[in-house]
Amino acid sequence: MEIRVRHSAGGIGPAQTELRAYVRALAKGLRPASMPDLLCVAIAANCHGHARRRRELERHIDPTIVPHTVFLCPDPHVERWYLADPSAFARVVGGGTGYVPHKCERSTYKRLFREAVRAAGQEPSLDGTEYGTELVECMDLYQAGKAVPSLGAAVEDLKRAFQVLRRRS
Repeated sequence: MEIRVRHSAGGIGPAQTELRAYVRALAKGLRPASMPDLLCVAIAANCHGHARRRRELERHIDPTIVPHTVFLCPDPHVERWYLADPSAFARVVGGGTGYVPHKCERSTYKRLFREAVRAAGQEPSLDGTEYGTELVECMDLYQAGKAVPSLGAAVEDLKRAFQVLRRRS
């Protein structure tokens, strides 16, 4: 598997603009080497819900150009996903996270995640997100997905997409 990352900053508006431009470039053949077997579009749902954010993004995808797309929309933010499996957090960062309530105040999960990293005796250099890859690798995605429904939806979408791609190859 080869992973290519494209990045957009500034929230949902710029992300939609970049997504449209990327799909148009694929349609015109301007990025033939970038033609993805699977396109993963990731952006925080910001308390609007995974399903609503997904619908907002789906309208920018032409399935004749990009037939397999998965939407990863952490609700409200990716830090909530990082806190979804306390045992993975303990193994990767050290220490526990405790119960993390569902909240929609701006930056709540960034603050809670940063505080959990500090409470584990670490000093977060990137607000703690430097642990993200390792946390996901250690997570029990089934249990974490039950704890955080937007993570569960993303995991299920990925599983379905991989099954389709495996049957196709």
